[in-house]
Amino acid sequence: MFTNQEENTIKKLKKNCAGSDKCQFDIIKKMSSLRIQKPVQKKILNILVKENFINEARYAKTYCRGKFRINKWGKQKIINSLKIKNISSKNINNGLNEINEESYISLINDLICRKNEKLNKLDMKLKKEKIAKFLLQKGFESPLIWKSINNLITK
Repeated sequence: MFTNQEENTIKKLKKNCAGSDKCQFDIIKKMSSLRIQKPVQKKILNILVKENFINEARYAKTYCRGKFRINKWGKQKIINSLKIKNISSKNINNGLNEINEESYISLINDLICRKNEKLNKLDMKLKKEKIAKFLLQKGFESPLIWKSINNLITK
């Protein structure tokens, strides 16, 4: 069914998927860079999914946890990033459920405090605007940002 070269590619992709969770988008991109033909890509992808080397639900959960804990991203940035990778809304929502709401608010507050210390010479209004812009770029939701800013920055 597969040539020796394709069998070797499947082994490499299995090893790659076993090392860290991958989604179909990532694997298709990898196979395209290896110049694997589209019909063969589909066959390989089916094998990887069938053998559970690719599991988009698991990937979404891992991705959400990692981007939140390590990169300190907000939910909006995580959602947009997963949508680019063609992850279903159901899997995105399940992944976001991995983020504890208390930890999420705590991270927003922590980022506000750190940024506030760096901007201590600015007037209050400009400081709040810069902090809000920073957190929006990190993907946090505007209402949560402003609620936390107004609670934490009073002088």
